[in-house]
Amino acid sequence: MLATMDDQLRSALEKAGATNRDTCNRFAVSISGQGQVVLLRPPLPFQPMSKADALLMAAWLVALAEDEPGQFTAALESVKRT
Repeated sequence: MLATMDDQLRSALEKAGATNRDTCNRFAVSISGQGQVVLLRPPLPFQPMSKADALLMAAWLVALAEDEPGQFTAALESVKRT
């Protein structure tokens, strides 16, 4: 059902002329009242995720979680070295 909803959303965006990069917050990444990052619609466990969706979710997480510029870059470089 979620795939169908995503397809419908993409179709509606295309009809509206939104041809640029998909930036839809489909995982509903949000900030709680306590300032914590929350996934209101997380992917299901063991459900395959496309690389595009993984990058989109990562972008939303970084956009809402990074308090100071460069925090994510430092974390990313550390992860790449592991």
